[in-house]
Amino acid sequence: MSLKPVILAILAGFGLTLPGGPFAGGPAQAAEARGIAQVLDGDTLELAGRRLRLHGIDAPELGQLCSRDGVPWPCGAEAAALLRRPVAEREVACRFRDP
Repeated sequence: MSLKPVILAILAGFGLTLPGGPFAGGPAQAAEARGIAQVLDGDTLELAGRRLRLHGIDAPELGQLCSRDGVPWPCGAEAAALLRRPVAEREVACRFRDP
C-alpha cells in the first residue's frame, strides 16, 4: 500500500500549500504561517517555531512498524519521507483551523 495518495491529499485539501499551487494567488489570511517547514512525522510539521498537526490526517508515528504481507515495514518512516518530498527546501503556507 502506498502512502503517496494520502500525502497528496494533505497538500491538496488540508491546508498545506506550495506557492503556485491550487490555493496560491488568494489574499493572505492572518491565521496562517509561511516558511520552510521541517517534517517531524507523516502528519506533523514544525513551521515558524510552531508544531503543527495536519488536519484530518492520522499517519503512522515516525518509528512505527506496520506489516505488509506478514513482513515488518517501516510505515512511519515512509509516511514522513513522502511528506518531505513536496515540502523539503520549499516555502509552504499552513492555514490554521479550529480543532
